[in-house]
Amino acid sequence: MPTIPNQNNLIDITFVPADGISAVGFINQAEQLFPFLLGLSADDKKRMQGINVSNKNFVESCIAEMEGDASILPPFISLAEIKNDLSVYSGLEPVVRRAEDLAAKLGSTQYVAGAEAYFKCLLYYNLLAMAARNGMPGAQEKYNRLKERFESQGRPGSQDDAASANDGGEIDNTGN
Repeated sequence: MPTIPNQNNLIDITFVPADGISAVGFINQAEQLFPFLLGLSADDKKRMQGINVSNKNFVESCIAEMEGDASILPPFISLAEIKNDLSVYSGLEPVVRRAEDLAAKLGSTQYVAGAEAYFKCLLYYNLLAMAARNGMPGAQEKYNRLKERFESQGRPGSQDDAASANDGGEIDNTGN
């Protein structure tokens, strides 16, 4: 896995809020194309038999067998429903792949933008600490206001305790 040094400015754009609003609108329109979409929890998915390439091939083979001889098919198993379910699964496959790709890119870009902003602010924070130690006017007050972010760290119950492995206000130059 490649390491991205914190010093790189990988995100050097201006985000246009109207573009974000438009993107959400497009996503809403895409969702409206599929009013039958479901939201399952991880537990819901665990209770179901999932499908993969082998299982999809099995379903296709079963359909072929059922079409060839429906005499063994009980009335509570509908071949039409099975074919329809497989059609929905197959039809959504490229949409899901593309949506997952887009979601991953959006998430990665947001993550890098936030990481870059935070890293640069940590640089500033550490510079303020040095300036305060050296008696620069106003530095101690600024440092004191900003250090509140780190004062709760390490205390049980702090909301930010698990937010980051390196969040003590000191810069980690290892790329972590």
